[in-house]
Amino acid sequence: MNNLYLYLILSTIVWTQAAVYPDDNTEAFCALANAFQPTPDLFLPILNDCNLDVVPSISCDDSICGSADNVTDLITILDFSYQDPDYLLPYLEGFIPTQIGYLKSLSEINLNGNSISGTIPTQIGNLINLKSFGVSGNYLISGTIPTQIGNLINLNSLDLGSNQLSGTIPTQIGDLISLNYLGLNDNTITGSIPTQIAKLNNLIGLNLYSNAILYGIILTDLLSGTIPTQIASLSQLTILQIYGNHISGTVPTEIGRMENLEILDFSLNQLTGSIPSQIENMSKLTTLFLNQNIKISGTIPTVLGNLQYLEILDVSRNSLSGTIPTQLGKLEYLTMLTLWRNNLEGIIPTQIENLVNLRSFTLIYNQLSGIIPPFLGNLPLEELSLAGNNFVGIIPTQFGKLENLIMLNLCINQLTGTIPSQLGYLNKLTFFFSLQQPFNRDNSNSNF
Repeated sequence: MNNLYLYLILSTIVWTQAAVYPDDNTEAFCALANAFQPTPDLFLPILNDCNLDVVPSISCDDSICGSADNVTDLITILDFSYQDPDYLLPYLEGFIPTQIGYLKSLSEINLNGNSISGTIPTQIGNLINLKSFGVSGNYLISGTIPTQIGNLINLNSLDLGSNQLSGTIPTQIGDLISLNYLGLNDNTITGSIPTQIAKLNNLIGLNLYSNAILYGIILTDLLSGTIPTQIASLSQLTILQIYGNHISGTVPTEIGRMENLEILDFSLNQLTGSIPSQIENMSKLTTLFLNQNIKISGTIPTVLGNLQYLEILDVSRNSLSGTIPTQLGKLEYLTMLTLWRNNLEGIIPTQIENLVNLRSFTLIYNQLSGIIPPFLGNLPLEELSLAGNNFVGIIPTQFGKLENLIMLNLCINQLTGTIPSQLGYLNKLTFFFSLQQPFNRDNSNSNF
């Protein structure tokens, strides 16, 4: 049976009973049955004669079926999401019919992960009992986000990501006062982030990323403007991702008020100014991406060392200067520290030795100097990239203990001596860059 299926859940479920359905119900389901290809198995009886007398998934009490003025009032869930983990079944194609607006008791619409095209009909605004609406991952849904979506005041989740939606984010989004999750990522949305988003006091996840990148092509004049300071009032937010857009201006200092934030990603934008020290107040932060804004400047705030749960810190490809703060050595859960392509100078601080969970350490293309610290050989590194600096001395023999190392990049420095023979026993080492040319080997070899 096709795993693209429809759940029709009625308020009282007892046994299958044939019933006579009114015209708006018949029209709605005939429209749904004809809108999607291949037709889900449960819709095949509808296509026979466009009546619901033999639909096997409708069950209801005799008194309800006999007295209901409109059986559409009993239907709560419509789920056509792609369910095949092996990707062997065909994706659902077609469009969302305007008649879907008749099904006014729907609490959930899930069409995620298919190949549905067309637009989101304005009639979606009639579904005032809707709590979840998901069409993400269809890649073909286009047009604008209808302003009528602001009528859905009971909506908890709105996921429109990974499509071809255009136009601006309607200010009516701010009327969705029950919203916990908003996903508008991976579209081609224009304009700025509306300040009305700050009215979504129950919001936990906000994804607006990649509206300037379509199929790997960087677009222009799409989601832009500045990060509204009002966004800091979203005190329940745990995920804030706005990367891959044309957002400009500075990182607002008010952001430090978002004390429940766990993931913050402002990378791949056009932000300027310094990293605000108020980030220190985000005590639950695990992931911080500010990379590839080019013009974020100043020093790396020492207070980042107070983010005790931080696991990922990436401020690469900016214009940061100064030294690597010794306070970063307090981040015991840090697994990735990425500082490449800045203007950092000085040495690698000895406190880095305390990062006992560090898997990736990338410092390429800075102005760092001194020797390569032997203590790096004591860390569980899988990637160590120190190229394009002014390191001197020899390659530490202690690197022979990096049994999980996959990539080692030391080229474009001022190193002397020979390649330690101990590196030959790193069975997972696949890429070794020591001078200008990379060394690449098959994993089946245990020695160089």
